[in-house]
Amino acid sequence: MSRPRFLPLLVLAVGLSAAVGVSQGQPPQPAQPPVLAPIDANAATALPVVPKSTAAFLSIKLSDVIDHPDFKPLFAELKKSPDAVEGLSQLFGVGLDEIDRVTLFWPAISQRGPEPVVVVTTREAFNEVRLLKALNARPVSERGFGHGFGHDDHGHFHEDAHVKPSVNSTVDVLEKPAEKAPPPPFPPVPVPPKECDAQDPCANAPLADGPTEPQIYELQGSPFDLLFMVDERTLVFLSASGPSHDMLMLSLVSQLLQKKQTSPLADAIATATKHTLAGGVYLPPLLRDLQPPFLREMPPELAPYAALLATRTGVITGDMGKPAKATLTLSFDTEAAARRAAPVLEEGLKELSAKAIEEATRMKGRKGPDAALSPLFEIAATGMKKATVKAEGTLVRATTEIDVGPAAATALANLFQGMGERKKFVESTNNLKQIGIALHSYHDANGHLPMNVYSPKGEPLLSWRVQLLPFLEQDALYRQFKMDEPWDGPNNKKLSELVLKVFQVPGREAPNGHTYFQAFISPDPAKGKGVRPPGFPQPGIPGQPAPFMGRSWLVEGGKVRTNLVQIPDGTSNTIGVVEARTSVIWSKPDDLPFGEKLPALGDPNWDRFAALFLDGSVRSLPTRLKPEVLRLLIDIQDGTPVPNNLEEAVDRNPPKK
Repeated sequence: MSRPRFLPLLVLAVGLSAAVGVSQGQPPQPAQPPVLAPIDANAATALPVVPKSTAAFLSIKLSDVIDHPDFKPLFAELKKSPDAVEGLSQLFGVGLDEIDRVTLFWPAISQRGPEPVVVVTTREAFNEVRLLKALNARPVSERGFGHGFGHDDHGHFHEDAHVKPSVNSTVDVLEKPAEKAPPPPFPPVPVPPKECDAQDPCANAPLADGPTEPQIYELQGSPFDLLFMVDERTLVFLSASGPSHDMLMLSLVSQLLQKKQTSPLADAIATATKHTLAGGVYLPPLLRDLQPPFLREMPPELAPYAALLATRTGVITGDMGKPAKATLTLSFDTEAAARRAAPVLEEGLKELSAKAIEEATRMKGRKGPDAALSPLFEIAATGMKKATVKAEGTLVRATTEIDVGPAAATALANLFQGMGERKKFVESTNNLKQIGIALHSYHDANGHLPMNVYSPKGEPLLSWRVQLLPFLEQDALYRQFKMDEPWDGPNNKKLSELVLKVFQVPGREAPNGHTYFQAFISPDPAKGKGVRPPGFPQPGIPGQPAPFMGRSWLVEGGKVRTNLVQIPDGTSNTIGVVEARTSVIWSKPDDLPFGEKLPALGDPNWDRFAALFLDGSVRSLPTRLKPEVLRLLIDIQDGTPVPNNLEEAVDRNPPKK
């Protein structure tokens, strides 16, 4: 990629810095660096950074929730178990009790994206060193944008594969086709215009001397790609990957450079900081995407609410208290449209209340975050049911009071617990990804995937996991194994008791030397142990035994090799390794049988399990996935398409234990 592509990022960083200064009511200071300037919290009014012309936003003042009497005991207890909130700390680099407000906003919005910009403001000045360490951040300077960072053809932000070391410098630069000399320096970064007058002739002020480079960082191992440290209390997180990235960047830069621009959400943004919860969306762009196909094919259950499609903006505000209060305001072009929409909204809220109760009941039967959110759905259902709706000119306003109480505190506690479990799942995913890379490396070196080790008599000796050791930076350990000795032999037993991090599932206890990561293994076809999956027709000649049907990539006997190129179902549709329900010794050739009945998978206290596909991707799948669908994902040669939405391919009525 060429360096000018990154110029909008520099413009954006300067614009963000200036935007915060303006939004906090600070006078321009052209002689000072535009970053890390202190904020006067008492002067804060509008949301920091968010342009008035943004298309949608959602903001929550976490400090109000943390300080609420109903939640104080909860957060006091959470401090005793840091793992419960560690996920949030790793996400934003600051602790939960340090955060004042989290805001998401979309400079442009449509059904196809882009991802939101996330703004985090802290109660006090954050610890910069601790923040950057927690986020594993690397500075991206003016030189840094030409130093190995770019987008590939798929729009993914990555370390550029075409970076070459410079002959005259230890710093890498982008190689040009015709010459190896470093590219010319960046042009000056345009600074957003400021309003100047006779008392503040800032238009003629000289540029500041010293470091004025925006504080931009690239994040490693984070859902976000970029961090802008706008000032000592404001952090902006941006996802720089995906095809919609350029649209977001250009839209945001444009809005920041045109501060006088406004939108129907300007008032909501300006008053958002007065509320615990504030959000708004400008609906015409979304509704325009829906028409006319949506209107022609509108589901019958939505047809009675078509009057709400005339809504221009939807704004919601909420404030903590005893009880908590919430207001939804819809705006319309005419008073007639508002009068028509008011009773429709009232009926719609009652319908949503009933749906929320149904969803809460369904969630109670699940595990993980869904179960944690069940009480919140019940609270929301009660609030919607007793809401009062009135038309006021061109506005329709629905107000309600909600008794937050201990139920919400319990739900939040369970949710934080779920976040801790999610963190462990991410760590487990990283281990599976390493195993996936090792599988492909072994395949590249040997022309096939690894197999279990068998004796000349066909006795199983060692697991395929041992074969992967040289490709997991464990070559020294691999050389200590005797390949003609079983896993529990005199030499191999002590090696089998070693704990290897890559074979562990964080958060799931297991004896030393055990692993939950296992592959499915098919019976040895030479022994005539074929499997006919349930639901598949009887092939062959009537009256004759059914030939072998259904095979995983790993096969008993060690004589059947699997080449990735020869998998007709495609590697992206075929499971390689899964997180099993029970653990086995990692060096023992002990895996999950691919037979008539499939074993349970995943942590029994969770409703998801991690699965490594043979293309190297790792996905989180429902433990209640229908057996016939799971079988399709394991079988490398069934030739049957896999459902597009695996989340819907679950057994709604699993057999009771």
